[in-house]
Amino acid sequence: PPTKQCPQGHYCPVGSIDPIRCPPGSSSSSLGNQAISSCEQCEAGYYCPDADAINGLGNKESCNERYYCPAGSISGTEP
Repeated sequence: PPTKQCPQGHYCPVGSIDPIRCPPGSSSSSLGNQAISSCEQCEAGYYCPDADAINGLGNKESCNERYYCPAGSISGTEP
């Protein structure tokens, strides 16, 4: 059977069965990550919740225009 590639927003250590989500406040837009070090701090203007969102950006979501999202945010903050 074909090998399944680790999805965005996750990492899959060698020998793991299921993908592991990047920690809250971080994400990865690349596929096939094997280590937590592949998860990068969420950039300013976005937030990276602890959710299993696969939306083309891993678990990174755009900050709502009424909120402030500094780097590493897990949610938007009202100003």
